Amino acid sequence: MRFEGPILVGMDGTKSAARACAWAASVAEAGDRLLVAGHAHDVGDYPAGPNAAAATSRDRLHAWLAEVDLGPRSPGEVKTVVGSGRTGPVLVEIAAIEHAALLVVGAPHVGGIAPHGLGRTAHHLTLRSVAPVAFVRHLGGPVASSPIVLGVDPADYNADAITWSLDLASRLGASLDVVAGSSDPNALDDLEGALENLSCPSSPIVHLVHVTGDPAAELMRRSGEIGASAIVVGQKRRRNARGRLLGRVPSKLLHQSRQPLILLPHS
Repeated sequence: MRFEGPILVGMDGTKSAARACAWAASVAEAGDRLLVAGHAHDVGDYPAGPNAAAATSRDRLHAWLAEVDLGPRSPGEVKTVVGSGRTGPVLVEIAAIEHAALLVVGAPHVGGIAPHGLGRTAHHLTLRSVAPVAFVRHLGGPVASSPIVLGVDPADYNADAITWSLDLASRLGASLDVVAGSSDPNALDDLEGALENLSCPSSPIVHLVHVTGDPAAELMRRSGEIGASAIVVGQKRRRNARGRLLGRVPSKLLHQSRQPLILLPHS
């Protein structure tokens, strides 16, 4: 699992989406990636038919992009892709077609109707996207120079999550803080060995930080202290009578993190 492919940002004309787009543009610039803007529309709102709906959606995308700080890029350098249907499924499909390295959206509002208080779109993305999903509430530290924080359970870590985060930090020119919560010294030793084995000469500087408190709170505290540009966590899905749910740590971070939060697909 590598940080390869374009950066896709979902846009809908809101301030939240504009912040997400500005952050996505910074990631694309620092990582030398193509920036793609996606938008979903309802054909039923356009009596002239699907072609008119697509054309209007692209015009809206171009207008929204013109109002966002894209860094050295011009709006014309951003690829625009539109689709018909609900926002979540459309963005998931675009991300798959474009082989996106990262799907970026505005952070959900607390109190949505989906499980964990998430909005329907955010809930769909966390469960269905094959690309990592970044939720942006605030911009965090400068992408090109700020550390990245990776949350890891030493007793049950995901090697793909570590590899992806190492690659992301390396491409952005950032260091990687691996925050690990465990009371088992053997598990911490195993994690330290895994970090060494997964690293290569081009890997970023890695700091392994052992914490004993609430994992989500410790991740937010650490990321705030060092001015991180993002927090990265893998998903551990569980089930209840209503179906699949996010784990406790990702759910809490989605609601409370001030840094952009990247959720890696469950594997």
